[in-house]
Amino acid sequence: MNKLLPIIFFLLSSTLSLAGETNYGDMPTGIDQSVRRILDKHEEKSRSELPYFNGELENREGRTFYVVTRLHQGEFYEQVYVKVSNIKDGAYKGTIASEPMGRVDFNSGDVIEVVNNKVVDWLIVNPDGTEEGNLQGKTLDLFQVGHAAFISRMTPKNGKFSHFEVVSVLNPYTKQEIIDVVPVEIKQKVANYLSKTLGGSASEDGKEKYTYTFLRFPSWDIVE
Repeated sequence: MNKLLPIIFFLLSSTLSLAGETNYGDMPTGIDQSVRRILDKHEEKSRSELPYFNGELENREGRTFYVVTRLHQGEFYEQVYVKVSNIKDGAYKGTIASEPMGRVDFNSGDVIEVVNNKVVDWLIVNPDGTEEGNLQGKTLDLFQVGHAAFISRMTPKNGKFSHFEVVSVLNPYTKQEIIDVVPVEIKQKVANYLSKTLGGSASEDGKEKYTYTFLRFPSWDIVE
């Protein structure tokens, strides 16, 4: 499914996010194995990007910083956000910002220390509420919604649309930008689909237009 749309709506929508404290307590039950594989890849990527996170932490500029870790108790665990106050000797010191789900004994606000190899994700919240990072959180949100909205730019040449490029991907429920969790090959898949279905169509005014396409998650199948 793809439709033309006024881009201003989506540009405004993409600035919105779940402002305030982010609370993700634990992995949802019955999670698809394909989603687990995606989450594992995001965990590796997030950990590899910790040097970037650490550099940003040194210059906060009104931003709030979190690392995500897992608290274990017996056979159970809960995945929690830790609001970082500082980093020392390779460990993040801060307070738990998540509410307990009842599987592990802890309280929101507890002081905690998280070493690098126990970090599964990181999150930077800007003063306007927009986020950077949080790959696992965005993926879990998307899993609950079940589909994503791909916003693509259509560029005309000689009076016909000939070039298509995905410029934004939104969670249609939260309106949050999630393009950083979408594989490159999926964005190319959408561009190819648009080229096949809209390529060669007439551009009445010779100007760029935007269209949206819905894809199911986690299969990334296009909704026709």
